[in-house]
Amino acid sequence: MINKSSVFFIFLFSFLLIPISVYSDSKVPRPYEIVAHVVQDNEAQGEVQVIAKNYQEALEVIQNGSLSEEHYSHYTFSNIEKKFSVDGDKILLTDDLSFGRGVKVSKENAKKIVEILYVNAPSFLNIINNPNKTKRDPEIMFTNPEIPRQKVTNNKGITTGKVYGGFTIFTNSNSSDLLFLDVEKSQEIYVGNTVKNDDVDVNISNIKPNYKKNKSSDKEYSADYGQDVIYTIKINKASDVILSSTPNFKISEISVPAKIEPKFTNNIKNSKSSDAENDDFAIHLNSKNIKSDTIPDGEVSIDSAIDYASKELASLKYLYQYRISKEQAPKGTEITVKGKIIGINKEKFKFIYDNGINIYEKDNQEFNIQSNSYEQGIVVSEVVSNKEIFHLSPLVTSGGINFATYDGHSEKLISGGKYIIGRYNEDDNSIYTYNGTEDNSPKWEKQNLNYDKDFETNDLSLSNAKTLTSNAINYIDGHNSPIELSNHIWGLNKEKNIKINESLIHVRGLSNNYKYFITQVSPPEGYKSNNKIVKFEINKNSISEAQFGNYLINGAIPDNEFQKNEYNALSNVKKGEKENKIYNPYILTFIGVASIVIVSIITVVGLLKYS
Repeated sequence: MINKSSVFFIFLFSFLLIPISVYSDSKVPRPYEIVAHVVQDNEAQGEVQVIAKNYQEALEVIQNGSLSEEHYSHYTFSNIEKKFSVDGDKILLTDDLSFGRGVKVSKENAKKIVEILYVNAPSFLNIINNPNKTKRDPEIMFTNPEIPRQKVTNNKGITTGKVYGGFTIFTNSNSSDLLFLDVEKSQEIYVGNTVKNDDVDVNISNIKPNYKKNKSSDKEYSADYGQDVIYTIKINKASDVILSSTPNFKISEISVPAKIEPKFTNNIKNSKSSDAENDDFAIHLNSKNIKSDTIPDGEVSIDSAIDYASKELASLKYLYQYRISKEQAPKGTEITVKGKIIGINKEKFKFIYDNGINIYEKDNQEFNIQSNSYEQGIVVSEVVSNKEIFHLSPLVTSGGINFATYDGHSEKLISGGKYIIGRYNEDDNSIYTYNGTEDNSPKWEKQNLNYDKDFETNDLSLSNAKTLTSNAINYIDGHNSPIELSNHIWGLNKEKNIKINESLIHVRGLSNNYKYFITQVSPPEGYKSNNKIVKFEINKNSISEAQFGNYLINGAIPDNEFQKNEYNALSNVKKGEKENKIYNPYILTFIGVASIVIVSIITVVGLLKYS
């Protein structure tokens, strides 16, 4: 016999099944989780809005030829009549594509028709699209995966949304690039002019990827300046390919024939003939184009113009492009590209400079292009219907760090000390010191010390160690250049600026695959030796954010900028003196404010008690 509680539970279970059966109705579309990457020119785009627009109903109407009289009589149909040929109920878009009432077309052709209408007659397309008929949301605005209330991509160019199945058009606020996709599953997509698919597969074969801590799949490749980098590019679809190189990535070998030409895409003007070779390009510069704050003392001499042009070249996304035809690299070809990042890339171009009085012209003017980017390498693209489509390509990261030497007692900048750097290698549990370069490639000497043991400077073998140069940018591939004089501090004395720069050391071009240290090998005259090993790390922010700074001396450095260009402090103490302890100004401020609050509370309580 069935008791009352059993009847209740049977009824409850049956009730819970009702929404499941409704949801499983084939007429109700299923939402899928879509992760969208917005990538433009191989670069992730933050703060971009992505919208998914469902056009499944319009696709089915076109495919089945089920347009109604209301569609033909609607005022938006006039756009169709203006842009296309109309023969009765038949609309001719191209010689091969047509649709209309009673005209059935294949699903693939229906997709092409929707794409054409979206670009040329979107209002009419929206009329024949009726998402409410199948309970589809016509537009889905994607959200930031970390902060859902923000309807834009995060700083990695990622945004997410739940999209109903069917033919969907993805738009973004960053560009006019569209993605047309038949959504049938949860997936990752790429929105913009950069794609990730099997047509072209780009990898770096000789460097072990460094997986970031936050995501196991989020990896990057890192190398020293001067270290060989080998790209492998697998061509799985026949097409003309373009390899675009960044300003300081020097290609030495390509396994197939390629036509090289400059690829200026920024502020510097260039000209070429239709069949131009390298010598036919020219950099044109007018003194009016040069901002006065970029030239010391407002001077616009030829040398200043060349220096300005060199900096502009360094700021370009790409310097050269290498064109490879599909005949040279047919389907199935694996292209190998060998190169390296270099600190100063010396390139020659024809240069034409108009200073407003005379015109200076030189066929092979040399430009010193100093690396100023955390990422360098090559980006692979192909031309499809006269449009360049980029394929997601890994770049190689290399970072840097700034040091300032100072008197730890007087808190003033000083010069004269000698320093070397080294690194910790977890792979072989060893310590290495930097010994300069050989053929512009860095040399690291293995020390007889273990990675996990503490040591001092005296424990190192330093006979071959390379000392860092002060008042210089020390590129790890052997290039050096002086630290520029500041031009943004009004009234700064030039001699004083030079003296300050003698206390500064810049290091550039270190891989972030290692942890590093700096140590003193010779103190400034009159100062005690310092055997301390000072550890530091290299990453995207190691130039902009000091790891062991001193706010008292950073304020005295002309080119120090908060969270843009900061200095790590290396203390020196004279014999018989002690180093002053530097307290964090934020802690001091907190203590001061807290003290005032506590005193105020005690005072108020006291007044209330005796009132």
